[in-house]
Amino acid sequence: MDNQEKRIDEVLKECDGWAVDSKTVDMFFNHLNEKFDFPFDVNGLEDDEKYLLYEIEDSGDTMYGLTGNVKLLSDKRRRLVLALCDLEVVDKNSKNYELLDDYSVWFCNSQQPVERNVKLL
Repeated sequence: MDNQEKRIDEVLKECDGWAVDSKTVDMFFNHLNEKFDFPFDVNGLEDDEKYLLYEIEDSGDTMYGLTGNVKLLSDKRRRLVLALCDLEVVDKNSKNYELLDDYSVWFCNSQQPVERNVKLL
């Protein structure tokens, strides 16, 4: 087991495994809220924009997990809510970088397949 897996295990030690569910999301929410040094700069992985992350929230939906309340750095009046796993901390030497990377690795790799009831006509 590598160091990242050990850190994730520690966050989820009161849970029955790593599956993304309301309890595991809540455990990460509490952990990150306690450990993050807000605010801090992040990059969007999808749009390559730069943002200031100032708060996180639980979306209430395990498909989206935690969200980040951000301000666009090029226009600080513009506020957005983005999936936390779609963000990366700019300062790779900060503790925030490791914390967010641990969350993103866990969230993206622990999603359960979604079963869809589709009727073919």
